[in-house]
Amino acid sequence: MNKQELQLVESILAKKRRFAKWWLDTNGQEILNDLEEHFQVNFPVFQGSAGHFDPLDAMRRDAYREVFLYIRNQIKIIQQDDNQ
Repeated sequence: MNKQELQLVESILAKKRRFAKWWLDTNGQEILNDLEEHFQVNFPVFQGSAGHFDPLDAMRRDAYREVFLYIRNQIKIIQQDDNQ
């Protein structure tokens, strides 16, 4: 890896660390929890009474869930890297 590529990788890792540290802050955790509750990411994707299932609602909820899973995963990766 040449010097320019190495600098780019280091820059990306530094950005990810700042991102994770912001979310790990008390306010960041509170905001993330509030957003998860607002977007109902902990609800089952398939909801509704029998015969009244809305596939667009399921798709929307699943997409929201993926975003929050990505954020949580990035935080976990940075925490593991910092512990090594």
